[in-house]
Amino acid sequence: MKVIVMKKKIELSYIYFSLPLLFFLFIDFSKEKDIWFILAHGRYIFNNGFPHTEFLTFHEGMHFVMQQWGFSFISYILYHYIGSIGVICFIGILNLFILFILYKLCFLISNNKYASCLVASLIDLLLQLNFIVPRPQVFSLLILLLVVYILERKDKSIYFLPLLSLLLINFHASMWLMLFILCMPFVCEYIIKKDKFIVKLIFMMIISAIAGFINPYGFEAMSYVFFSYGINVINKLVTEMHPVSLSGGNLIVYNSILFLITFIILVFSVVKNYKKHSIHSILLILGLSLMAFINLRSIALFMVCALPYIVYLFNIKIEYVTNFKYLIIIFFLGLSLFLYNFYDGKYKLRDDSMSEAVSYLNDNYNKNDMILYNDLDYGPYLEYNGYKVYLDTRVEVYVKKFNHKYDILDEYYDVVFGKIDYSKFINKYKFTHFVVYDKGYLFSY
Repeated sequence: MKVIVMKKKIELSYIYFSLPLLFFLFIDFSKEKDIWFILAHGRYIFNNGFPHTEFLTFHEGMHFVMQQWGFSFISYILYHYIGSIGVICFIGILNLFILFILYKLCFLISNNKYASCLVASLIDLLLQLNFIVPRPQVFSLLILLLVVYILERKDKSIYFLPLLSLLLINFHASMWLMLFILCMPFVCEYIIKKDKFIVKLIFMMIISAIAGFINPYGFEAMSYVFFSYGINVINKLVTEMHPVSLSGGNLIVYNSILFLITFIILVFSVVKNYKKHSIHSILLILGLSLMAFINLRSIALFMVCALPYIVYLFNIKIEYVTNFKYLIIIFFLGLSLFLYNFYDGKYKLRDDSMSEAVSYLNDNYNKNDMILYNDLDYGPYLEYNGYKVYLDTRVEVYVKKFNHKYDILDEYYDVVFGKIDYSKFINKYKFTHFVVYDKGYLFSY
């Protein structure tokens, strides 16, 4: 009798997925300052329910809409019961889903498994350079990617569109309108081609709009985007709201170069394979490219929803297989890196620029007796540690159009750039303590 031993095989194309998954283990999450006000939001909901008045600053009576309450609540629960590792694993799982749906979208577009694995992995690697961070944008990127995937499928999965609307309005309301914007290229194509599927799509868009009302803040959450975009002082102060430029700060130049390279590759792909592109894909690429040129914040959306169409460049039909043992080796390599980083403290959320300052304040002063001024980036960590601050990185909260009380962000802009008498400003609030940049205007005086 002849015994045949079968070795487990795996397609070599799937090995590409190990690249972004291993790279994820090297991300330093401690640089993300916004996580602290996100956790503070979640803690408030956990203890008090939904707020309608701003509660983290010493400014009284400011109207407030917590536009990312769902993400904040889950992040805080994980941080409270599991610690930093819970939040990081949550982001890792969301990133894993982004990678998977990117692959599914690329395969749907090209019907090429090898090319789809390669392109999905490359896009996810690019995202991890700057956009896979513990912020609600990771969740909204996943949801909006799912929207494009569902629209591209053009089948019964369209019935899930209202569910995605419901999730987006409660996890990242400022991005909710993008769901409908992404639908428009498909609507235009169906109108031009007189495709009857437009009836089903329009109906699902109406149901999705109605689903948007199911949130703690109603229409205010749905219209949140109008309080965070197009405001002059926000565009000046927030780097991610700046347009693509090869001058300015390092982060602006870095993101601009990254976008321009990927944009040129995508344009080359469209020109070379123009016969394969549909009307909706061209409109989608043009719209998302324009958004990315206008502000850096949209680059991540461009990468997730437009860049998958470069899959046409990789017309590879060869199927490779390799031994299953290589996948096991990669798995244990990733697990070893994960355990080492956990042991070494790299997976502990922290703010190295503020920890000493907060420790000093805790040891020497009573936080209830101080009126604290702080520069923008220092606000979130102070808030999470129980200090009432002047302002933080939730910039739209400090615009009168949003809070119905004060134009604090305009005042802060004047302070930072020396357009205001510092002594009058200090006397206005009777500040007792300052946490400032060591080369800032107030520090100098």
